[in-house]
Amino acid sequence: MAMMMGPLRPDHTKGEEIVFDALSRYLPDDYQVWPELPVQGDAERQQPDFILLHPMWGIIVLEVKDYVRILSADPYGITFRRRDGAEGSEKNPLNQAKGYCDTIGDMIRDTHGRAHSERSFHGPLPNVCRALGVVMTWQTGTDIVWLEQRLRGRGYLLGREDLTRHALEDCLKSLPRPGGVERLNDSSLNLVRRALFPEGDLYDRDGKYLGHMDPEQEISTKEGIFIPTEPEAEQSDGGGSGSEQLELIPDSAPVPVKPDVEKSEISEEGKDLVPRFNYRLIRGVAGSGKTQILCKRAVLISKLHPEWRILVLTRNKGLAADLRAILGDYEAIEVIHFDQLCRRELSKPEVDLWRSPVNDQYQPGWIAQACKEVPDSDQFDPRFLRDEFNWMKYINRTDWETYVVEDRDGREIPLDRMTQRPIVYQVFETYEKRLQRFRQMVWADVPLLMIDAMDNELLPVEQYDAILVDEAQMFPPTWFQVVKRWLKQPHGMLFLAADMTQNIYARFSWKQKGVHVRGRTRILRRPYRNSYYIARAAYHLVSHDDDLQALLKKDGDELVEPHLDKAEMEKGTRPKLVRCKNLEAELSYVTAQVKALIQDPKRPVWPSDIAVLCLKEHSRDQLAQHLQRQGILIALTSEFREQADGAHLLVGLIADITGQEFSSVFISDLQDLFDRDSAFFGGSWPEFKAMQLRMLYTAMTRTRSHLYLCHRGNLHSALEPLRKVTARIKA
Repeated sequence: MAMMMGPLRPDHTKGEEIVFDALSRYLPDDYQVWPELPVQGDAERQQPDFILLHPMWGIIVLEVKDYVRILSADPYGITFRRRDGAEGSEKNPLNQAKGYCDTIGDMIRDTHGRAHSERSFHGPLPNVCRALGVVMTWQTGTDIVWLEQRLRGRGYLLGREDLTRHALEDCLKSLPRPGGVERLNDSSLNLVRRALFPEGDLYDRDGKYLGHMDPEQEISTKEGIFIPTEPEAEQSDGGGSGSEQLELIPDSAPVPVKPDVEKSEISEEGKDLVPRFNYRLIRGVAGSGKTQILCKRAVLISKLHPEWRILVLTRNKGLAADLRAILGDYEAIEVIHFDQLCRRELSKPEVDLWRSPVNDQYQPGWIAQACKEVPDSDQFDPRFLRDEFNWMKYINRTDWETYVVEDRDGREIPLDRMTQRPIVYQVFETYEKRLQRFRQMVWADVPLLMIDAMDNELLPVEQYDAILVDEAQMFPPTWFQVVKRWLKQPHGMLFLAADMTQNIYARFSWKQKGVHVRGRTRILRRPYRNSYYIARAAYHLVSHDDDLQALLKKDGDELVEPHLDKAEMEKGTRPKLVRCKNLEAELSYVTAQVKALIQDPKRPVWPSDIAVLCLKEHSRDQLAQHLQRQGILIALTSEFREQADGAHLLVGLIADITGQEFSSVFISDLQDLFDRDSAFFGGSWPEFKAMQLRMLYTAMTRTRSHLYLCHRGNLHSALEPLRKVTARIKA
């Protein structure tokens, strides 16, 4: 099947639908097809019905004419009758298609010049053969012969009989090509794709060209971008494996191709998300371009629907700052992280519900006090109860009946309904009363307050026409309930970018979140951010842990295997696994390597493109102080990496940099990664181990070029796979 770079627009003709179906079904997969791709000519914006690209046959432009009957024709035009019985006339469609071909040739020439100037393409202008054809979807062979004579276009016309499995490709190959045929190499094909879809070009923060979106990324940017005529109907799952999520079911929300711009059941909590909204989910390995797709899509929506309000949401405030730098020029696009937006809304005078939440690491102390008032509660670790209570709030099951009756999906430690859950719930009630007595709340209370305020009309609902969520794997069910209320009905657009392997917070399945993934999911497997050795090391780490993969399966997901090709990817250097004698040795090693990167005479690294990441705040503070004493500017939060006094190196916690990327990353404290005395150990060893591995995987995949994994003392056996894919060093 040909790769269709976007469905048809909602106002397509029946003839265009017939041709679309034939091209998608009957052409091999080395054809790329753009329906209704706008091209910019000298005088006006033009829109061919179909543009095809093939390595051997070059560019093919097809114009589709939906004439039921031809009344007259000559070299200057056609008079016809439409399907509705009305008569009309048009200029010779062959001249129209030829104009499109000439415009595309100019676009390729301009792109070649631009690529040469930025040194992203080397060599002369490739010889891209161009062919054109006109498809008469209701005419048969004798009609086509007569029309070719009248229009003086022998060999350029296709009829209904040519749109078959056995005839279509041969007809396209036989279209006249005055310049001959010359096979295009990969570099030339990419240049043509850049010319056709310049919005797919990717640049770094300094304006350096990084590459062009691959076809999967381009399609993901455009899917479901139009307003559907009716809300999308729920698709039946029918079982099957996770790989079936790759299917894209044609629906009522066709997709434009270029903007005018640079069987799982749904949970009760999210059951009404499916019929009311047009939404898409892209899943992908780390570094596969999910965030770039999200940004391109936000801009595309803002240009197609300039009257819309668009919201881009993240969990991480550093990532939100990075996205604001990219999208800040578009007034219709608001970029913010979820907690900040909730704080803004709940702090309004007419609501006045905001209070600074108690952080997760301090909750066990509050719970321990509550346990003193409940008999037999000493059998539970306060850290386990902390996770249990947050889970109850994030899934909105805080009433007694629901908590006791419903299954605790996502919680690994079982609780007996008759003997243990009543005690846990009594502690929960006591804990909640203590929080209220001292006018305190926790972060899990925030979305519940938002839901209550919106349902009681203290806050407005349906504020945004489109919401795009990055890091969606870390949004719990109640966050999605808030998002649902923010989104306009019935045609609000919801776009989610996610990688469940990077979920470093509480586990919730897509079913629990109310997100119906079947038929609306595209999976990206090719990593672009990391060098080959870094991507291989990160995947090697998580793919060798059975507990992690079992938990992903429980959550209705799977570990996505990346497409790793050493020939196609930048090889880079192996990650360094550094065993340090003591803390002083680690501080000295990290400082020396940071200085070497910054002062490299050939390829110096900008300080704000380096991150030093720790598990614990104490280690972060020690490293920050030591680097400062060496004259290196430090930022403890990523949004302050660029300041008036210069670029600052980030020294932060691993959990604070999700979704971001750096040239070089140092990771400290690996010897403490699986410390059961951690404030975040909730009682289930397999779940804790898998969560810590996810956190390390996330940190490792933040870097493009250099990765340093530092530890003092022995490593846990769960990190043994790293020894085979790293260069080991002693410091």
